[in-house]
Amino acid sequence: MTPAPGTDEPRTRSTDDTTTATAAPSGSGSTLTPASLSTEWSHEADLAFFQAGVAAEGTVLTQRSDGRTCVARALRDGSQQWRATFDTEVMYRPRLVGSTALMATIGGTIHALARSDGSERWRYDTPGELRVQPVVTPDEATVLVPVRFDDERAGLVDAVSLESGQRRWRIDGIDRPNSISPVVDGRFYLGFSDSFRGYAAGDGTRLPAEQQPSGVPGVNAGRFPHERILFAHEGTVYLPEPRANDPVVAYDPTANEVVWRYEPFGTPVSFDAWGETLAFTASDNAVYGLDRTTGDRRWRVQRDDRLSPVAAARGVVWTARGRTLLGIDAETGTVHVEREIPLSADLVFAVGRRVIVLGSGKVGVYWIES
Repeated sequence: MTPAPGTDEPRTRSTDDTTTATAAPSGSGSTLTPASLSTEWSHEADLAFFQAGVAAEGTVLTQRSDGRTCVARALRDGSQQWRATFDTEVMYRPRLVGSTALMATIGGTIHALARSDGSERWRYDTPGELRVQPVVTPDEATVLVPVRFDDERAGLVDAVSLESGQRRWRIDGIDRPNSISPVVDGRFYLGFSDSFRGYAAGDGTRLPAEQQPSGVPGVNAGRFPHERILFAHEGTVYLPEPRANDPVVAYDPTANEVVWRYEPFGTPVSFDAWGETLAFTASDNAVYGLDRTTGDRRWRVQRDDRLSPVAAARGVVWTARGRTLLGIDAETGTVHVEREIPLSADLVFAVGRRVIVLGSGKVGVYWIES
C-alpha cells in the first residue's frame, strides 16, 4: 500500500498524471505495424446487436440476432461446428471451460453444452433472473451463479458443479448483487450498491468481519452485462466505485486493503492486463493504461467514438472504434495499428496470434505476422 504524502490513505491518481499517447515515439523498437495484420478469414453472420460472443482455444462462439441462438465456428477457418437455441435470450458471454461451453440466459437457466458438438450435458434452473455474469472457480470445478429478484430487491448465489450440474451450496438472504469477482486466494467478492463483501469459495460462508474488505463503499452496477463482472489479475481485484468520476480501485484480498485509486475522465467499462499494465476502456471514448502496482497512469489513447472492450495479448492491447481496429503497445501506449476493417466492431478478442472481431453482421479474424 502506498499512502499519499502526510496521510494514511491510498493514493488517488488524477487524470493529469501523464501525457496522452497518440503516436509512436522514436526508437520504440516494436515491429508491429498495420501491415503486420493480414485477414485470415471473414464470414457474414446474423449477429446480435449487443454481441455476447467469446473466442478461445480454437473456437469462436457468436450470438445470432434473435438473442437465443449461439453458433460455434472453428477459429482456424470459420467453418460452422454447431448451433444451439435456447428458450430465452443469452445475455452474457459464454464460457469455454475445457470440453464444456457454458451459456447463461436471462430467464435464469445455465446450460452446459459439449464443446465438440453442442449437445446439452446439463441445465440448471435458478429461482430468479440472471443479471450478473456467472464465474468459474480456478479449479474449473464450480460455477458461481449470482441470482437477482428485482421485485423483492433480494438475491442469492448458487454454486453449481461443472461436471454434474448439481448445486453444491447456496448463499441466501442477501441484497441484489451488482457484480461478482473471480476467485482470488480461495475467496470471491460480491459488489452491491452500498457494500463489497467477501465469501469463501469452498462453501459460500461469509468471511469474518476482520477479513471483510475495508475502504470500498460499493461497486458501480454497470449498464450492460459485460460490465457486471469484476476483474482480477495476479491476486488483485479491480473494480469501479459508485462515486463521482467512478474511480478504479485496486483491492488486495490477502492484505485486505485498498492499494490505490485512480479517477479517469469517464466510467470504466472493461478491463484486461498484460505484464505490469492494467488496461481499460471508459465512457470518455478512451483507453487507459495504468501501472498495476502503483496506479500511476502510463498512457491514455483518446478517440472520438465509443471503443469496444479491450483484449490484451502478446504485449498489445486491442480495441476497436467502429470500423477501425486499434493495436496499442501495452507498455508505452504507442498506437502501432490503426486499420480500417470491413465491419463495425462490438467485441474484439485476442487468442495467440489471432485477433477476432465481431460486429455488424460479420466475424473477422486477423493474423499477426510479426
